[in-house]
This record gives sequence, C-alpha cells and structure tokens, in this order.
Amino acid sequence: SVTLEQAKLVLLARALETSGDKSAKWTRADAESASLRAAHALGENAGAARMLVERARLVLSEAAKRGVSTTIGTKARFPLLLAPVFILAAFVLGALTDRIASPEHLVNLLSPPFWTVIVWNLAVYIVLFLCALGILGSSKDRFGLPLRSFLTSFVEKSAFSTFSFKKGYKSFFYSQWSSLAAPLVRMHVARVLHLAAIAFALGLIVSLLVRGFGTSYWAGWESTWLAENPSAVKKFLDCTYGLIPSMAGLPAMPDLAQVAQMRADNLPYLQSAPSAAPWLIRMMLLMTLVVIVPRLAFVLFDTWRIKRFRNHVCITLDDPYFEKILAQCAEDAALGQLLIVTSSVERPQRPQAIADIRKYWGLEADSSIFVMDFDDMQAPAPEISTDTPRKTVVLL
Repeated sequence: SVTLEQAKLVLLARALETSGDKSAKWTRADAESASLRAAHALGENAGAARMLVERARLVLSEAAKRGVSTTIGTKARFPLLLAPVFILAAFVLGALTDRIASPEHLVNLLSPPFWTVIVWNLAVYIVLFLCALGILGSSKDRFGLPLRSFLTSFVEKSAFSTFSFKKGYKSFFYSQWSSLAAPLVRMHVARVLHLAAIAFALGLIVSLLVRGFGTSYWAGWESTWLAENPSAVKKFLDCTYGLIPSMAGLPAMPDLAQVAQMRADNLPYLQSAPSAAPWLIRMMLLMTLVVIVPRLAFVLFDTWRIKRFRNHVCITLDDPYFEKILAQCAEDAALGQLLIVTSSVERPQRPQAIADIRKYWGLEADSSIFVMDFDDMQAPAPEISTDTPRKTVVLL
C-alpha cells in the first residue's frame, strides 16, 4: 500500500507511459532508464510499492525537464464548495421545521415533524448496522444507500467531468484516478450527510431555544386520532419524554388527568397552563441523544476512515505494466557499480557518449571512469571488488 499522493504519482507516470500521447515525448529507452535509475537508487531490498513510487518520481521529473506538464489537480473543488452550503441549508431547514411543527404559543408534544426526525435517524442507524453486517448493500459498496449513491454519483460526475482534458495522457489518468478515488468520495459524502444531520438537529434546537425567550409558550398536544384517548398519549409521552429522568429541576411526568387537560383545545380554559420549558428541555435532550451524539460518532469514524485511506491506498500489481516494471527493476537492482574503462587517446564523441551512459545508468555515484593506455602493456588495469553484494559491470 502507498499514500494517496504516492498513488497519484504512480498513476500519472503510468498514464504518461502507456496512453500513447505523443506530446509526452516518452520512449521505451526512457522507460528502461527510469527503471534502472530507480533500481540502483533503492537496491534489491526495496519493496514493490517503494520501487514504483521512486520510479514514478524519476519519470515525472524527466518529463518535466522536457517541457511536459506533470502538474494535475485532483481536488473536487465544486463539490467541496457545495458541502458547506448543503450543511447550512440543513441547519436552516431544521430551524424552519420547528416553526412549522408547532402552532403559535403551543409546543405540540406530538409534533409529527419532530418525531419524524427522531424516527428517521433511528431507521438510518438500523440500516447502517445491517449494512455493516453485510445483510444490506452490495459487495462493491456495503453502505450504498439511495441518497448516498445519488450524491456520490453527483460528486463524481461534477468532480471529474469538469476537467477539459478530452484526450492525451491526462485524460487517461483521470479515468484511472476516478476508480481509485471512488471509496474516498463515498466516505466524504457519508461524512457530509452526517454533518448535515447534526446541523439539522442544531437548527431545530436553536429554534426551540429561541422560542423560549421573549414569548410564553404552553406545552400541550393535539391529534385527530388520539383526541379521545389520553391514556394512549400518556403511554407515548412516558415511553419517549419519560426516558429523560426527572432531575436537575425537571418535573416528573404528568399523570393521566394532567395529560387529558393538556389537550390543545383545553389549554385556554385552564387557570395555569403547563409551562413548555421542561418539555423544551426534554425535546432538546432527546434530539441531542438520538441525533447529534450518534452522528458525531459517525463523523469521527468517517474522518478516521478517510485518513486511513489516504495513508494506505492499495494498488493492484497484477497488471502487465507493473509486472514488467518490477521484473526489470529486480534485474537492474542486482547490477551494482558501473566501471567505464576508456582509452587515454581522446576521441571527439567519447565524452558525450560516456555522459549519456552514466546518466542512463543512474546517479553519478553509481558509475566511475578509469582511463588507461591500451598500447602500454605495463599499464595497470582497474581493480574490481568481488566482495560487494551486487555485481560490478565493466564497460570497455
């Protein structure tokens, strides 16, 4: 495995070498030279990932020296711009939901929008749990829920279709990069959805807090189907709001007679209508425990997954391109120092030829030159050590 940035280098080098783009100005000899230099720089004990990354750096560096553009952006700027707007819209929608949920001067304890939010989030947790167990979802994407899949598809299309590369090695690179980065896109979409759910809950809570300042609200309930069944309403209140213990100033849950009096059409005739303050506190606590805390845990989990993915990207090596490169690097790494033995008689083209050979072989320290007089039978020959782990290659 490699980091995401290293994977980008490997894929970009591969695109430059295999796309057939003539503007890349890359030849087979250049590819062999890059493999040789990487092999000599790292040696025989280097792993496949390290060898591919080092070779990709050499390929891109050499291409850049020839005037080939090797800088390429991979950030999805348009989706990154939309993410905060999406989260802010969720906050505003949450605040409006509370305003729509309860009529003027009444906090409806059976508010359908409020309880829809609670039930929806609980349903999402159950579905995510089933996806984690493998009961739902596909093998490609275990958490491929409809909304996530739609947003993921939108992000991928808006991110990679905005680039103007219709052909060439950069177009080939993006076709490979979109597949590699697909899991990362899904994780980012999941995190944004969790943050939006938190923003929605915070908007609703802020609206509840604002409702408690400057205006006196009553706590009551209204329902067409349960209007004549206060006992059912009491059971519902006990099983939901009653989960919040009566502590820190919160009063106990009302009895059946009090629940019957809290029906919306009875409130105007009561001498002292029940205050909405304790119920608003319970509503905010329920929203915090059911939505904000679990969603925040999911956000932290997705953040950890994103960080892990960026540091551990798996590249499939069972590809002819990688197999050929690694096989050549393994052979080249077995060869050690290059010793060039040349005549003391000067030739016009020899210095340039030697410079090209040394550059092809690798770093300057990987080769040396020995000058001798071939016509002198007593001239000393260079010494070649046989104790080194890699073989010395002598070029006459």
